[in-house]
Amino acid sequence: MPAQYTRKNPSAKAWADATAYAQGPVTVAGFDKVLAQFNTDLAALGSGDPRKILADLQRNGEQVLTKGD
Repeated sequence: MPAQYTRKNPSAKAWADATAYAQGPVTVAGFDKVLAQFNTDLAALGSGDPRKILADLQRNGEQVLTKGD
């Protein structure tokens, strides 16, 4: 499928090749809130601190995953 898409859209080759590494969403209860916050933080990346954004994602994700065990 990526090869066929790439033939029709050669400028999208890198994107099509990356689909081999794609993963589905995390389906742990409560993780949708973590992702929503991360998306909000990413939207403010121009004025935000990337290290803090990633640290918050890590902390919040670990909290939810720990509760899911």
